[in-house]
Amino acid sequence: MSAKDKCGRSRGSGKASSSSADSSRSTAFGGDDLYKCGLAIKKGATSDIVEGECKENEPSSKELSEKQIRGKSAPVTKSGLNCSRSENLSVTGQTKSSCVAGSLRKTPRRLKKAELKNAVAVISNFYPLVSKDVVIFKYGVNISLDLKRSSNRISSRCLTEGQSGWKRPLCNEILKYTLETLHGLNSIDYVYDGGNVLFTRMRLELEKLVNYVMRREVLPAYVQSFVRNEETINVSVSESEGVENGFRLHDIDSSINADINAQDRSLRQFYEILTTQGAIRNGTHYVLGSGKVFLKDGGESHSSTVMLGDGKKVLSGAEKSVRFIENNGMPVPALVIDAKRAAFFGNQSLMSLVKEVWKQPIEAVDENCFEEFVDCVGPVIAGLRLRNILHGSMFSATGLSSKCVADIEITVNKNRTFTLTQMYRNLEQPIKRNLPAVVYKSKGNEAYFPIEILSVCAGQRVPLWKQSKKSGAKMIKYCSVDPLRHFNEIEKCLENLELYSGTGNAVLQAFGVEVSGEPIKVDANRRDAPSVVFGTGKVSVDKDTASWESRKIRYECPAKIGRLLFCFDKTEVADSIKNFARILMEKAIEKGIEISGFDFYHVTIDKLETFFEEVVSRLERPSVIYIDSQEDTHDELKLMETLKQVITQHVSLNTALQCTANSRTMENIINKMNCKNHGLCYRLLPEDCLLSKWITSGDTLVIGYDVCHPDPDSAFQRRVGSSTINPSFSFNGAKHPEVFIGDYAYQEPRKEQVGDDILDERARWMLKAFYVNRRKLPRNVIITRDGVSESQFAVVRNFWILIGHCCLFIPLSLKVRTNEMETIRSAMKDFANVALGDSKYNPRFTLILATKRHNKRFAMINAEGKCCNALPGTVIDHTITRPDADEFFLQSHRVIRGTGKIPGYVMLANEIGLTMDEVQSLMLTLCFSHQIVFSAVSIPEPIFQADEWAKRGRNVFRAMVKRTHGKVPRKRNMEISWKHVTRKLCYMNKRLASTRANA
Repeated sequence: MSAKDKCGRSRGSGKASSSSADSSRSTAFGGDDLYKCGLAIKKGATSDIVEGECKENEPSSKELSEKQIRGKSAPVTKSGLNCSRSENLSVTGQTKSSCVAGSLRKTPRRLKKAELKNAVAVISNFYPLVSKDVVIFKYGVNISLDLKRSSNRISSRCLTEGQSGWKRPLCNEILKYTLETLHGLNSIDYVYDGGNVLFTRMRLELEKLVNYVMRREVLPAYVQSFVRNEETINVSVSESEGVENGFRLHDIDSSINADINAQDRSLRQFYEILTTQGAIRNGTHYVLGSGKVFLKDGGESHSSTVMLGDGKKVLSGAEKSVRFIENNGMPVPALVIDAKRAAFFGNQSLMSLVKEVWKQPIEAVDENCFEEFVDCVGPVIAGLRLRNILHGSMFSATGLSSKCVADIEITVNKNRTFTLTQMYRNLEQPIKRNLPAVVYKSKGNEAYFPIEILSVCAGQRVPLWKQSKKSGAKMIKYCSVDPLRHFNEIEKCLENLELYSGTGNAVLQAFGVEVSGEPIKVDANRRDAPSVVFGTGKVSVDKDTASWESRKIRYECPAKIGRLLFCFDKTEVADSIKNFARILMEKAIEKGIEISGFDFYHVTIDKLETFFEEVVSRLERPSVIYIDSQEDTHDELKLMETLKQVITQHVSLNTALQCTANSRTMENIINKMNCKNHGLCYRLLPEDCLLSKWITSGDTLVIGYDVCHPDPDSAFQRRVGSSTINPSFSFNGAKHPEVFIGDYAYQEPRKEQVGDDILDERARWMLKAFYVNRRKLPRNVIITRDGVSESQFAVVRNFWILIGHCCLFIPLSLKVRTNEMETIRSAMKDFANVALGDSKYNPRFTLILATKRHNKRFAMINAEGKCCNALPGTVIDHTITRPDADEFFLQSHRVIRGTGKIPGYVMLANEIGLTMDEVQSLMLTLCFSHQIVFSAVSIPEPIFQADEWAKRGRNVFRAMVKRTHGKVPRKRNMEISWKHVTRKLCYMNKRLASTRANA
């Protein structure tokens, strides 16, 4: 492939076939045929590997029993394969079928691909894995540091639990010494994740590896610094359940089982850990799990480090994974790798970090600003892993003390008391008496350390909640690179990780695995955008931007507003607010909105509640537009909305002052106002293939579902126990079938399972709302869900609850109790039976998962052979998709900057019987249903709204906690009553339940 074809450096000379739609779709790897990538196979041929040879027209390796493996391989015993190195099963010659993993395995039956109308050349970041059919053995590893107490009690610190980044190098060195000493294994004979998963090329003698004890002195010096003098190191290796006899790299049937719950992830896990070994062995990267790696400071291959400020910097790296792709019915494993940048704390002294965060002279900290200092610096230090520079020990900080070090007293030997400054008075650098100490809490005990004796451990990512707005904006700007540069960076990642053939990766070579030198290219499809219809007719949709103009067109369903109240917090801007209101109402009336009257009020945020109470008492349908210049009043305003059930719209003062009659911002404000007041801006006409099943018919209920998990708690939140999980719902249950409404609920944190009471109530409420507005129950129910990773598909398919076949899916833990399923099923049947007298209600359902949280990247190849972002309507539904489920990737919106990430969709249930054309058209049309802006959004509207409802629920609860100083409804045992909180703050069964209040 030439540089022009590849949008990067040239690696080979394959030519993409595009003579027809069918032939172009079958060109999986962008070469003349699959053989150019070592992945060709003769039609009708079968293969197996016996005694290191590859023979065609013989039984496949799966059909051979282990007793048929002969030659240099050791005989099979009752315990399985003996100590035989897998290189003895190597392939000789260049037979075409020798290097394809599982190429003869047919994929499970799936939907027919969508009709190819407009072919678009697309390059991906999928690199096929070519392997020999070797046998791999999997083991579990446990490494602990044991300390014998005086009472003969042994305390143990497990290093293989938790997967903390600092533990990985220790575990790697310990296991390396163990395997070399007891088994004579070289580092290329095994792959290890630095935790509890080990793969080897030979069967281990496990009797030698049970409770193997070593002393710290045999390990490198830096490892010894983590182990106390009195501790011993205990290593145990055990067989992994289910794969005691090993597995073959070519036997991928169990990995692509149509029953997702029965799939074995061992093969995929092996490839994922194997492709990380270069980074682990060379020490060039920080390794975060098996999928995320980031280059350490320095190195010619590393671009100059970008400093974010506040002691943080940007590091370049990669996020990778391995998945099995359908490859036109002949599944193969592929490495998916994406270039990534992330914020890290610098490897620095803690004092340096503190100075950057505080941004004021440290010496000036006194009793007047001490509390402010703790509030500013404390959250940054909390959870940070620190090293004591005096003796090398490490710990995770709890936070900062409430006293300065001069006032903190430490008792030694139960009878001697010292201040912290006295204990460290002999240091070369004196301790600053005015600063707080770093606190470490463990098992009820507390320890205090002066800031001066601590340093920040390397390789710690900065969580989003610890990034300031300024550093966050800088991070976004730095990460936004065009597709051409992005795909070149992906190639650089492959080189840095030594994953290209010829880079000298001895571990890959030893296990007979090679990464293809070229990414997969496919012919994508380009779907037509839906038609947009306003009250006065259709408008033209720009296909390349997925947007449309409608400034002088009436809404499809204009809102009717009883009284529009303009409120502002500064009297000096009253005239400007009145001018803004005049323009807004003129444009709103042009679009058909009816406004019975309007008023202006000066209301400060602290007077909102009194104002709302007065408004509710005298007005029937008020709608409030609140205009101010503050940044922290939005949540308080929305709290008043839900408490008083008055529609509110928040506009910043700066926006109101800059709005003009023809500005897009003014149009968006009016669109919001229409949606909040029971209106619909436009309706949609999908492609012909979906027209009969589109939601306008009133027969289909579409539900979006999401869960908002809490951020790490502040000290105040921990004190009042106010963290919560917010399950949220969005559905088309309003009067117009295309209007989506929704709500949220509350339950205790750290409980993934949604309570029976929430499920029962929401199931009844949604069906009741649908029935009240349609006078019938839905025949079809379509569920859209966001944020589910591939590893959770089994949980989604098997453990998400079907609400009486109505298909509201709730994410549960792996163990699901029968009574929960029956609670929800019973609620739905009871509503249909008791409320409507319909005992046979049984709708059809479809479940579709959508996610942008993946590392797959695609770029369109333009006429000049360069990479550019895919255009709206681009769909990839073959070659690189999953072999075990109906999957596609759909670009619905225009990418403004950077390299777009195309959302992936997986259909796990399809009782309705949608075709691939219909489901793709459905998702695309729902992406055009946002109503607020006249362009498509990146994900379907019910998912988009469910996410917004979840955030709204979280934010209004925080506002209530802040407003009441932690006085929230509680039970007799003083635990928070989440049921009462939900009743107080939700919209269900209240005046605003039938409108899109979160627009």
